[in-house]
This record gives sequence, structure tokens and C-alpha cells, in this order.
Amino acid sequence: MTYPLKFRQHVLAIKEKEKLTYAET
Repeated sequence: MTYPLKFRQHVLAIKEKEKLTYAET
């Protein structure tokens, strides 16, 4: 099952934000 590129980029962006949040805490 393939996802649209924009959707994948959106998910990756959320994961990156989560990593930054965990790094700050």
C-alpha cells in the first residue's frame, strides 16, 4: 500500500517534530 508523497512528508514532519520534542524534554 503506497501513500501519496505529500502524506508521507507530512508523517515524516510529525515524527521529526516528536523527536525534537523528546530531545527538549
